[in-house]
Amino acid sequence: MTTVTAIQSVTAKILGADADSEVGKTEYLRLLVGDIQTDLGGSPRMRNARAARLTQEERGAHLKIVAAVNERFYAVVMEKAKELAPSGPDRAKRLNAATNWARTIVRDVRTYVRAGNDLRALSAAKLLRVQLRVSIPPRPPTPAVLRRRLVERGKEAVAAALELIDNDPIAARAELELLMAQLATQLLNLGGNKPTRDAQEAMTQHKPFRLKSTVFIPTETMVARQLSAPS
Repeated sequence: MTTVTAIQSVTAKILGADADSEVGKTEYLRLLVGDIQTDLGGSPRMRNARAARLTQEERGAHLKIVAAVNERFYAVVMEKAKELAPSGPDRAKRLNAATNWARTIVRDVRTYVRAGNDLRALSAAKLLRVQLRVSIPPRPPTPAVLRRRLVERGKEAVAAALELIDNDPIAARAELELLMAQLATQLLNLGGNKPTRDAQEAMTQHKPFRLKSTVFIPTETMVARQLSAPS
């Protein structure tokens, strides 16, 4: 287990000299992960000569140990930072900024574990922060974001249509007809008349017309256009 003196020493190295800052952060990471590995105990499960992914239950157990070890380390870091931080009205703000590196390091450790990786498979003595990087897929947009995006792009489409109308009314009419048909198609797909593949039936009965993957409410001009150049 890493001693308080060792944690204080590396903290002082990070806070006291810019030249030693990155070296100190790497040393702190190695000490932190080394103690986490000690508390975890044992060896990682292996699969095809590689460490197996952690189960959801294992991730929870590992994260609890990460939190416990970090709590001990961070308490020492904060005490050392208080010793070095001058007094003043913004002291709390300066302390928060001065210890941000420790929170960032443990965040990287947590992210690594949450991704299903076993810290015991790493060599703590040679560990570099880059080894903890994981690819995090972007979160899908929420319905509220999608709705706002639709509203914004709808306004852009209207503005573009008005500009085209001023310059080429005939082209604007054709494009607006196609756009309206595509929008109507989406409404139909949400629940409406079943589309037909018969162009004549679609035009005379105002049914949605399916041409390959495109479905729209046709006029004679639009049917001819889609048959010649499907969108």
